[in-house]
Amino acid sequence: MVQSGSASLMRFDGEWLKEFAMMGPGTWNEIVIDAAGRIYVNGPSIALILPDGSVEKQAEGFQFPNGKVGPSSSLLST
Repeated sequence: MVQSGSASLMRFDGEWLKEFAMMGPGTWNEIVIDAAGRIYVNGPSIALILPDGSVEKQAEGFQFPNGKVGPSSSLLST
């Protein structure tokens, strides 16, 4: 779950929602998770959150970032 106001990606641990990753300032919204457990979130950039919670910026400078990841982990559209 994206907690957009605080730029946090939250994860349910079976009992509580806990912060899993900090994505940085901005409004974040759609989430896609691939078969390897990598999470892609769009907002001011497209961020990749790895299973260990580390965040890597994948692309930026979009006016309206949006993307979808297909079954082979290929980017289908931006």
